[in-house]
Amino acid sequence: MPSVSIVIPVYNGIRTLHRPLEALRKQSLKDIEIIIVDDCSDDGSLAWADKFLRNGAVPYKVLSLNCHGGVSAARNLGMKEAAGDCVFFLDADDYIEKTCLEKLYSLFCDDENVDVAFCGFRRVNVLGEVLQQYFPRKKYLNHAVSGTEALNLFWKSKIDLHMTSCMVRRSFLFEKSVFFYDGCIYREDFEFFSRILFRARRVASFPEELSSYVVDKSSTTGKSEFMNKAAIHELSVFIRLRKMVGESGNAGELVNLIEKLTLHGYIEVLERALKKGKQEEFRLMMESERIRKSLAASFRRDIFLVKPEYFLKVLRLYLCFIIYR
Repeated sequence: MPSVSIVIPVYNGIRTLHRPLEALRKQSLKDIEIIIVDDCSDDGSLAWADKFLRNGAVPYKVLSLNCHGGVSAARNLGMKEAAGDCVFFLDADDYIEKTCLEKLYSLFCDDENVDVAFCGFRRVNVLGEVLQQYFPRKKYLNHAVSGTEALNLFWKSKIDLHMTSCMVRRSFLFEKSVFFYDGCIYREDFEFFSRILFRARRVASFPEELSSYVVDKSSTTGKSEFMNKAAIHELSVFIRLRKMVGESGNAGELVNLIEKLTLHGYIEVLERALKKGKQEEFRLMMESERIRKSLAASFRRDIFLVKPEYFLKVLRLYLCFIIYR
């Protein structure tokens, strides 16, 4: 059984796939397996990956979805086929340092209660030029902490997890039944990280930037129409996480943190409806008692003092609601 299974979802990634695969070939940790999950590419990605990996020494599997299901479905299939002690996710254009897997895996070996481990990551452009470093923008953990403590830090933006920087114990994923939410096109990673942190016994970090997240400004996430749809998906993520926290009955400060995120989600969706000229859609949403109750959180002292701009935005939304009624 390999120490680490690396799951790589691919959709038309033939131009960039060499970067993560070459990085995995050079890993100091040799006891690994690579799982490529093709999401119905039409550019020959699957055949190219198979040919590239066939000439190397790293065991691999090449899988295909039956229909275009998105990155969440691809990652879920990869997780189910993984055989390693731990699972690491890597996208088709990102890459990691040669010691990344070894250093992260050592955290699981040092503490059998660690279920999640992460390292720092840098944002780079397609040429590999650094756009933003992890440190000192975010922090590391000085020692392993409980999952809820790590989630608290994550939701406060004190620490950050990314697909290129997070390793998870495989037995933990299946024991807790944590998978990606199928069909979600935006912030699916945020939801996944929130769920694993919420359920983890211990979370640890390795205090180095060991991975690179490639920011491509021409990608889908930079397009206006995509972002309009993304706002709905983001709000749905926050609502599902609010339900998760609420059902636990012992979440403490996490309740207030997810309320702030949900408030942000509602504001974003409502503002985009106005910008798109969808006054009727906006009016119907504002007539929802549940939505107005969420917006009322902007009047709370703890939120107003931290995010006074939310209060002003909500006031503007109510004024527009009066106009369009």
